Amino acid sequence: MIAVQDLMSWLRGLDPRSGVGIREDDLTLVATGRDSNSTRGCIRVGGSDSSAESTPLTESAMSHYQIGVAASHAVITVSDLQEMVGSRLTRTELEHVRAAIKRSTISDFLKDVVFAVTETRRHQLTDSVRTFPDAAAYAGSLGPQPLSAMPAAQVGSILAEIESATGLALIRVRCGDEARLCVDDRATGRLFEVDEVLQSWLHGYDTSPGLPVDWIGSAIGDFTRDELVESGPRDYVLPKISALLS
Repeated sequence: MIAVQDLMSWLRGLDPRSGVGIREDDLTLVATGRDSNSTRGCIRVGGSDSSAESTPLTESAMSHYQIGVAASHAVITVSDLQEMVGSRLTRTELEHVRAAIKRSTISDFLKDVVFAVTETRRHQLTDSVRTFPDAAAYAGSLGPQPLSAMPAAQVGSILAEIESATGLALIRVRCGDEARLCVDDRATGRLFEVDEVLQSWLHGYDTSPGLPVDWIGSAIGDFTRDELVESGPRDYVLPKISALLS
């Protein structure tokens, strides 16, 4: 068995245009050159060992994989692209197509696709929340003080009660001296804006929490839950100040 980190280190050193195969006689991964079948590099895999214990990743390593792997993951493969356009591409053409895509307006269409996905999920979450059974018990529950000044344990307790009463999962995200409430979609890791009327009511500045259909706002695109560091129950810290203040 080969460690994932060793495998990724080996892959990073390869020409992205090369191919990778498995040599059957000794179960070795073999990289070949783009223009021939000559071996350019290899790494021994061996058989799988069901008794081997996995080594837990450190917190820093976990952060790297949560963010890094997602950023490099292929959303559309070459095979997908060829199926979409209805013809096969050569390696040289693929390089030109990749450059042309970055210069094109296709990003506008991709934004529409991403928006459709997150908006569909927002509607699903909205359908799952309900009104407060006793609104008076929660009015002003966050108090008039700045959200960032509240103790983590107090914030976690209040937000847990709100979710129990309404199904709305809220978290606090702090960054420096600033803080904000976010709707936490645990199924996807996506965070959403929280309606200003609801927030104002929770701080005691408004007389009504508004309608549940309005509580969950737009998807937050500056950061995801994977980038947050947990600092308490339903309480997180974002290391990047610029993202929170945008």
